[in-house]
Amino acid sequence: EGLVIFDTGLVIQAGEQKKRLLAMTGEQPIAKVILSHSHADHVGGARLWLQPTTELVAHEAFPEEQRYLTELNPYLHRRNRLLFPWLPEQPSTLPGMNFRGLQPDTLVDNDQPYRFTLGGREFVVIAAAGAEGADNVVLWLPAERALLSGDFFGPQFPQFPNLFTMRGEKARKAVEYATSIDALLQLQPEVLLPSHLDTVQGTEIIKAGMIKIRDAVQWVHDQTVAEMNAGQS
Repeated sequence: EGLVIFDTGLVIQAGEQKKRLLAMTGEQPIAKVILSHSHADHVGGARLWLQPTTELVAHEAFPEEQRYLTELNPYLHRRNRLLFPWLPEQPSTLPGMNFRGLQPDTLVDNDQPYRFTLGGREFVVIAAAGAEGADNVVLWLPAERALLSGDFFGPQFPQFPNLFTMRGEKARKAVEYATSIDALLQLQPEVLLPSHLDTVQGTEIIKAGMIKIRDAVQWVHDQTVAEMNAGQS
């Protein structure tokens, strides 16, 4: 009944990625493209996948987060070059390299997962804010007990999340993040598929890692609040 694409990579890589993926699946309609959040390495190739009948799915905060990143692009690009020296000195202005201005067809509410069935397989898109921004979603496959996590856990698992970034994006909310982990713990995933690096397998391994991340975030939050209230600088 068509393909479901979760995240679309950097625009400079998307063409090769699409070629390789379609070699595995064969040419089929692109039913849905789901974007985990508005960062360039997740939305860059979206336009290469979109067809007239494709449904584009993202978090309800995606339009605002995309606007914010677009408005600050010159500043963030300069900062990103300190971390990724291979980036060009100036942001590209080539029309084909423009990955902003995406308009989702379906926006996922923080309080209401988006469920659909395609080809007899059930999909659940879940809002999981507090990770890589306010517009973070994950994709849950109940039958396979597989969680496509985007950058919710960062590129490695487990790791302390990027609640602030060296490039200077606005900070993410620690309590909101811990609440999102509590919700995902209820799923009891057997397979974790992040958008970077390796797959993680094993219900107990994944559960222990999620709890470790949540408790670390909560501890840093609580200590920070306590010392602020005690008058520490």
